Amino acid sequence: MPAKLFISYPSESWNFAQRIAEKLVDRIEQSVFIDYRSIDQADFAASILKHLRESDAVLLMVTEYTFEDIHRDKDWVRLEIRTALECEIPIVLVRENGLLPPSDLPDDVRSVLRSQGIPFYREYFDPGIDRLTEFLIKMGVATPRVSSVPGKVVAPTPPPTPPKQETEPQRVINENSLAEAAGLLDDGDFEKALVILEMLKKQGGLRPFSARMVDELIPQAVAFSQAAQRRREAELDYAPIAALATRRLTEASARAAFAEWCNTYPEWVTELDTGGLLERFKTP
Repeated sequence: MPAKLFISYPSESWNFAQRIAEKLVDRIEQSVFIDYRSIDQADFAASILKHLRESDAVLLMVTEYTFEDIHRDKDWVRLEIRTALECEIPIVLVRENGLLPPSDLPDDVRSVLRSQGIPFYREYFDPGIDRLTEFLIKMGVATPRVSSVPGKVVAPTPPPTPPKQETEPQRVINENSLAEAAGLLDDGDFEKALVILEMLKKQGGLRPFSARMVDELIPQAVAFSQAAQRRREAELDYAPIAALATRRLTEASARAAFAEWCNTYPEWVTELDTGGLLERFKTP
């Protein structure tokens, strides 16, 4: 049985990370490790990395602060990501407000761009925890809590006094939320719209017209979200091909890879071929 989940986060996002840790242990049997401080001390680093290497999954908090210093060799978040990748420990992205990692990550942590995760919205915190828990269970790195004994958040010993947590008011989901979800779909925020629509369906009690609209909009939101994810994957696959196409020794390989890329993502070729490879490699 998996034993532990490790939370990686920038110190500025302490409140967000700690709330997630405490909520998770109420839902799963695993312990959750989280450090209480920003780590710059060499004697402390070895202990933290030991906990990371012993974990079954790393939950990376993707916030506005996570990648601020990612291009610094000694950035702690970068070290934790790199260690997890080297140890082949799965990384789950907990994406605050739907944020994604930037595409220009250093090579040693770039593959985290392909990690899966859950968009998380503070105003819908508990539903986000439910979705994250279901995702971890489906991955096989967590098991549902069956006992009434509370779980525990593991921290370095002895931990300093943690900062006071700040909570954000939770939004009430009701029939009026359907209009908000429709507006989010119009604005291209498909993931958040899907969260609201799924909450409405789960909650039930809607009038017939609203219930029908929810049933109609959910598959549309899913399709839009999947298309956005496919576009991102196409961008990630294109970048190294375009880079290799500029080198004489790798040009032939890039040509073959580009042809395969075009067959895989035909719907995105025109928009994403920013390097003009279609024109360059076209058959005379």
